[in-house]
Amino acid sequence: MKKLILSLILTITTSFVISQTLPDSPKKLKSLPLGTKVPDTEIALFSGKNMSTDKLFDIKQTILVVYRGGWCPFCNRQLSGLAKIKDDLLSLGYQLVVVSPDSRSTVESKRYSQNYIVASDYNTQLIKNLGVAYQAPKKLSKTLKKYSNGRNSSVIPAPSVFILNNDGEILFKFVSTNFKKRISSELLLSIAEDYKEEN
Repeated sequence: MKKLILSLILTITTSFVISQTLPDSPKKLKSLPLGTKVPDTEIALFSGKNMSTDKLFDIKQTILVVYRGGWCPFCNRQLSGLAKIKDDLLSLGYQLVVVSPDSRSTVESKRYSQNYIVASDYNTQLIKNLGVAYQAPKKLSKTLKKYSNGRNSSVIPAPSVFILNNDGEILFKFVSTNFKKRISSELLLSIAEDYKEEN
């Protein structure tokens, strides 16, 4: 009996360790499938408070944008493109949430639109829960450490966009395995129109 219990414990522990091991390339990612509810995670908002994603996503349908950090020119270009369709997304009834592993203080130093909900995934748990986190190349370690105020030097997200319903379930996702390529703002707006649910 003791051997059976020990065997079960070892199996469970091994499974947990394997599930927590990050891929070494974005091409090996297995992001959450469509229809899956995003696991509840605490993130730090621009406003200075921490919030549960369950509560945040419950407010209304959400466009969730995951970016690598304020140091990434491709990410900043993407956010500039989002600014052009921001009013259209808001008029459709969405909230726009942008999140990165940058620290709250780093996020606060950037001049983001007040109509975005800007958040810090300060412990990289949300990007791990979404299945878009992978081991960062060593050449990015110093940059990640600097922008996370020393909290992270090894985890980076693949640039991603999710459309979530009011229950935090994934209706649509775009996960880029090439950090230089993003979904265009025009295409995102068109897709958002198609996925808008009547409340």
